[in-house]
Amino acid sequence: MTSDDTEPRNDKNEDTSKTCGYPPQEDKSSWIRLNTKILTLRFNPVVFFGSVLILWSVVLCSLILQDKMPFGDLLSWITEKWTWLYISSQNLWFLFIVYLYFSKYGKIKLGKDTDEPEFSTATWFTMLFACGIGIGLFYFSVYETITHYTGNNRMTRDPSIPDNTLAQMALNVTLFHWGVHGWVVYTLVGALLGIISFREGLPLTIKSCFYPLIGERIYGWIGDLVDIISVIISVWGICPSLALGAIQINSGIRYLIPSFESTIFNQVSVTCQCVI
Repeated sequence: MTSDDTEPRNDKNEDTSKTCGYPPQEDKSSWIRLNTKILTLRFNPVVFFGSVLILWSVVLCSLILQDKMPFGDLLSWITEKWTWLYISSQNLWFLFIVYLYFSKYGKIKLGKDTDEPEFSTATWFTMLFACGIGIGLFYFSVYETITHYTGNNRMTRDPSIPDNTLAQMALNVTLFHWGVHGWVVYTLVGALLGIISFREGLPLTIKSCFYPLIGERIYGWIGDLVDIISVIISVWGICPSLALGAIQINSGIRYLIPSFESTIFNQVSVTCQCVI
């Protein structure tokens, strides 16, 4: 679900120099508009209802089947079979970002040549950590390190590794996850969307990133499928951060106030704090 800000920017007075030369785009996707006195909503019904159907189907199946859902086995299979791809691809993307930064492409503005930043660097930096990243850092900076240090893994199962070395390895794994390599993913997606939407004028959705490859077919079922997948992945990525934040706050309150009861009202209150 997107707002009117995602409409293609076709202002003829805008500077279109030094772009890839894509013609002005008319968004041919299906859109529904809901205008009220409070706000205006504009969304693609295929993407919205398709995403809602899949997400709620998974939620209902999880509530009914609970431990019978194969999430644990699926995670183990992915970890065992595809860890090499994750680590190697992150290294390759890191080198690619470094190349872009020092090449001539590093000087391309993520917007029109005449555009100015809407927020200061300090404000942008603050929003960056307030929108989900903060919870992850507060929780996993401790949890991941302790888990790698004391949990059952290939490092702790090796009795020949000294305790100090084991602690350093636990820190190294955590830094790999939350350090430079972790930011490479955000940098790639942000730079691509910035160029495609704010500089080239295409709709601000993930499907627009595929315009250089498939052209106007992004406005058909292929584009809708890409957006549905991106919505599902985004929700599955954000919800755990909110859940971890709720668990962290709840545990802290119970530590300080042992009489704190896990009632529905209290749990909803804690969840609302995390969402806000």
